[in-house]
Amino acid sequence: MTEKITVPKLRGVENYTSWSADLRIILKHHKRWTWIEGANENAPPTFITDASSTKPNPDYATWEEGADDAMFRIVMTF
Repeated sequence: MTEKITVPKLRGVENYTSWSADLRIILKHHKRWTWIEGANENAPPTFITDASSTKPNPDYATWEEGADDAMFRIVMTF
């Protein structure tokens, strides 16, 4: 059985240490910690262009999904 993890809302310096530790665990569990560390700081190109066409870059879609998910999980703790 999976337990639900609840992170208390951030209340400034009052609970920053425990909040950041909890958030780190959640982001690592969901494989989103790399967005915090900066490994995914730069998005790949949105489109791929070759000699005959321009098409969406699937790497960009994957990057954007990860960035959106990380942001959602952070914002939900404020």
